[in-house]
Parts: sequence; C-alpha cells; structure tokens
Amino acid sequence: MEKEKENIFNVPKNFKIQPEYLNFITKDSAKHYKIVPLSFKDGKLTVGSLNPDDIEVREVLKFIGVHSNIDYEIKRISQEDFDSLIKQYENTQHIVDETLNKFDIENIEEQSDVEEIIDVESGSGASEQNSTIINVVSSIIKKAAEIGASDIHIEPKLGKSSVRYRIDGILEEVTQFPKKVHAPIIARVKILAKLRLDETRRPQDGSFSANIKNNRIDFRVATLPTTEGEKVVLRVLDKSVGIRDLNESGFLKDDIEKIKKAMKLPYGLILVTGPTGSGKTTTLYSILNNLDKKTNNIVSLEDPVEYRVDGMFQSEIRSELGYNFATGLRSILRCDPNIILVGEIRDAETAKLAVQSALTGHLVFSTVHTNNAANTISRMVEFGVDPFLLAPTLSLVIAVRLVRTLYNKTGEPIPIIGAMQKEIEKRLETIPENIKKEVFPAKQFYKPKPTEDKPDGLKGRTIVSEVMSINDTLRTFILERKNDLDISEQAQKDGMVTMYQDALVKGLKGIIPIEEVNKMSVKAHEDLTEDMFTKKIDEGIQKI
Repeated sequence: MEKEKENIFNVPKNFKIQPEYLNFITKDSAKHYKIVPLSFKDGKLTVGSLNPDDIEVREVLKFIGVHSNIDYEIKRISQEDFDSLIKQYENTQHIVDETLNKFDIENIEEQSDVEEIIDVESGSGASEQNSTIINVVSSIIKKAAEIGASDIHIEPKLGKSSVRYRIDGILEEVTQFPKKVHAPIIARVKILAKLRLDETRRPQDGSFSANIKNNRIDFRVATLPTTEGEKVVLRVLDKSVGIRDLNESGFLKDDIEKIKKAMKLPYGLILVTGPTGSGKTTTLYSILNNLDKKTNNIVSLEDPVEYRVDGMFQSEIRSELGYNFATGLRSILRCDPNIILVGEIRDAETAKLAVQSALTGHLVFSTVHTNNAANTISRMVEFGVDPFLLAPTLSLVIAVRLVRTLYNKTGEPIPIIGAMQKEIEKRLETIPENIKKEVFPAKQFYKPKPTEDKPDGLKGRTIVSEVMSINDTLRTFILERKNDLDISEQAQKDGMVTMYQDALVKGLKGIIPIEEVNKMSVKAHEDLTEDMFTKKIDEGIQKI
C-alpha cells in the first residue's frame, strides 16, 4: 500500500509521453481526474497525479488496472509539470488518432477458438493478452464488413458475451465468448472510438475507421449500460458500397418519374417518411445524387453524416454545442443555398423553418417519422405548420420500408388458386394499367428456396414504397384538413401505388417472398379486410 503522503516527483525536462500509453488513459480521463501516464515497465503503469490520495483517482486506476490486466503506482506531481504533460498529451493525441483512423486489420488472423482465448488470457504476459483481445475485436469487425452486416452487437449476458450481426435487417448470433473477456473487448472498442474507459454508467457515442481489403469503412459506436454490463453497438458504414442509382433503388418506373418531376421544381418541400431503419436516408441520397451539383449550391444538415457526397456541402449537427437542426437551418439559409437537405424534422421549430425555406424559393428535402405518406400531412400540422403554408409548399411525399429479397430472384412457386385470384385483383384495382399488365393474370407467389450457400433462400433487401404527388385536389384536402384516409383514397385515385400494393407487385414478380408481402399487409393503412386476404394465402400454402 502506498504512503498517504508522498514527496513530489520531479518530471525530467524534455520528458515525452509515449503514444502507446494513451491506450491506458485517454485525454478526457487525464483532464478530468488530473492524471497522466509516465511510464510502463514490467507490467506496471506509473501514473503522475495532482491528487494521488483522491478516492476517485484510485478507483479509476483500479478500474484501468483490472480491465487492462496491469499493476499501477501513483506519483505526486506538481501543477506545473501536470500542465506541461497535458500539453504534450494533446500534442501526442493526434498521432494515436491517426493510427486508429488508419487501423489496418487486413492481415489479422481470425480468432474463432474460444478455448484459445481462455488459454492466452490465463498467461502471464499482459501484452500477450492485450494482443489477443486486439485480434478478437479485429476479427469481429473484419468478418462483419466481409459479409455485409449493417450493425455489430456485442452484448453481456448471464455467464457469456454474445456477438450478433444484423444482416439484411435480421439479427443473428455469430459467436459467444466467456463472460470474463467481455470487459476487455468493450475496452478495446472504446479505445478505438476514443471513449472514456472509466465511464461505464452513462451511454457514450464515438466513431473510428478501418481499412479492410483496401476499403475504408467507418464505424459509429454507441455504448449502453445494462444490468449485466456494457453493451456496444457498432454501425457499419461501408463507403465502397456507394449510393444506389435512383433507377436501381427499387421504385416502380411510374414513381421514379414522379420523383424526377419533383426534383426539377425550382422550390418546394419533398419529404421521405418511415420508421427508423426503413431506408429513408439511403433513398434521400439516391435522389440527391441525381441533382445537378455544378450549377446548384447543395447544402445538407445531418445527424450524423453517413455518406460523403462530392459536390454537396455537408454539415453535422452538434447538439451539445447548441448546433441543432433548427439553428443549423438558419445558418444554412445565410449561405445562399439552392437545395437544402435537413436530415430529419424532429420538432415544430424545424418543421416551420423547412416550410418557410421552401416558401422563399428553395428546394428542401427532409425525413419525418410517420407510418405512411398520407399520415405525413397530419404530422406536419401537429408540428404546428399552418395548412395554408403547407399546401402550396409540399410537392412530394415518399413512404418507404425495407423488405428481404429472394436469393437470385428464385424461389419455390405458390400457385394462386380459387378466391385468391379475385382478391388480388381487388387489392390491385387502383394501380395504373401499365403495372397491371406486368403482373396479370396473377399466377403465383414465391417462398424462399434453400440453397447450400443460402439456407434461408434470402439475400439482400429492397424497398416497398408509396409516392404521393401533391396536386391541386390534395392541396384542397390539406386546406380543408381532411383526415389521412380521405387523403390516401384520393391519392390512389390519382395513381398512387400503396406500399402494400407495391409489395404485392414485387411478390408476384418473384422479387420478394410471400412472407414479406404478408408483413406489409399488417403495416398498410388499408388493412380493414387484409387479414382475410392473408388467411386465404395461408390456406393456399397449406394445400400445397
């Protein structure tokens, strides 16, 4: 045990903090607890501190020691030496940041043997154990990128640590580790994302980049304290995948024409709607990628910037600094924009500013969380937007959902029999005639066909959508405050294909399986009699 009172340790002149020591104590922790790493030798970290007897200081060093499998000692240093070391610390931090941002895991061997991890962990060398944890985390993120996972979940559970990937919208467990390696794995991810190691009681957000097979992949990191320990979720943003062309994004040809027509307007408001993870952002980028960036000043305000687009000036909000969607939009309007992207309308102030921006001659794109296209209008009114302002500015509403697709567009046919034929024709009665010609007479749906490389018979996702153009009739409906059902029915009379109808068309074309069609029947807004239709499909499946 260390003495209660220590003599002040004089830090040598021209002393340099080694970059690798920052893996033990981050810059934020150093500033907050007034501690700095001095040396690391024979598995012991020497730390300089202004207040070595402080309980919080000893607790955080104990935490670092346990999770890094090292010993530590504390030396009292002067305020002058601390100030000098912190400056060096900040000067050195950019070296570590650069190293992490260029984190190259191409040649790391995958670590899939749980027993091997246990054996290494029980070894005597701390550096060997740290090396194994680094390899394990590298393997987790490398594999996720290779198979096209969108998210990585590292989760603490009773007696184990679980890793799950979200692939095509579905979470799948890929491996488990002993519970005792969970904390070191989380610590490694925190180091990469430049998060505080000692903070385990509050959520944190960060990011880092990795080079995998010569592709730069960005990872957004979010931690969440749970009763079993910290959970970490990494969002995988692969820049090499790129932004889909609008013609390949899954929209019907008629809907693509509606979108392109609205894009050519000199001003107006175009909204993309749907729940979290429905493809709103990807849809917006597909549209924006078709705009003329040479003659237009296109400015975006996003949280966060997920895709970097050449020729578009992208700004990321910082809520902690008071830079949110509302304040950012005011700033953008002073930068002579032609086209504005507001990542999301979350509150009344942003909604009103977006509408005012469209009124003053700007083409404005944004997203809203609603269930369908018609519901978007009532949502904007709920935000406090006056219908007299919304009616002349709103040009187009696009509602989207993501559904899974059949592998290689092949599946086992499900013949359409008896009353199912008439029911399908009834459900597709309002769609344009050119689309009817593509699917009628309706002969069959499809269910997934298992293969060796795809046992579930599914791969990838596409969108189902409804694109509602705002014409004079619908503007009158907005002014008269008509309800969602009336607006939707009128939009269908004007040629709008609902999300459920789009799913039916894609199901009949063999793009998506019948299970995905049935899911949309529950989510569609005209679901008063769709349960009956679903039962008839199920009856047809059972007869096969």
